Amino acid sequence: MESSIIVVKADGLLDFKIDLKPFAPVDITYISKTNTIAVTARRSIDIKFVDVKTKRVLKTYSLDSPCSGITYTDERLMLCNKTGIHELNQHDGSVKKIVSVNITSNAYVVVRGDKIYYTHLDNNSVTCCDFQGHIQWIFQFREKTYPLGVTVDTDGNVRRLQLFSHCCCHIFRRKTTKTTVVFRGWHRMSTRFDL
Repeated sequence: MESSIIVVKADGLLDFKIDLKPFAPVDITYISKTNTIAVTARRSIDIKFVDVKTKRVLKTYSLDSPCSGITYTDERLMLCNKTGIHELNQHDGSVKKIVSVNITSNAYVVVRGDKIYYTHLDNNSVTCCDFQGHIQWIFQFREKTYPLGVTVDTDGNVRRLQLFSHCCCHIFRRKTTKTTVVFRGWHRMSTRFDL
């Protein structure tokens, strides 16, 4: 299992690598305001903040249960674990529950505007809700695809990386259709990277 953050340039070549042994990253998010990366690891209650310039861990916050998905937007650091979606205060490590939902510990989360999008491995879906936890829509996949990550573009279209099928699924904003792009030779990459 990879125990480092690998940063690549726009051309796909290695820019630099940050070793975090024995911590094995699951999800990361870049915090431009502080030039840091927040990192989660499976089966770990720790969230590490890594300085991009020095490539060293600046601080670690321990939570009450492991989390996998993490995202940063509009000065909010959001993460998910088996009890729901939470906001982590970067200054003191306090955690505030935003959405109470029972989801797998392997969930991924992203925020766009006033909407939260998260994956749910157990029921093979992507859910969109607001910050009060009101579900806007759920996109249920018929086939078992094991979602690895989720992202949303500026138009509200959702993309989800799928583990064993090595593809990226595009859910259109209308939530009624989807397209799938298969990446050949991405097995090693798709088992290690989020979107």
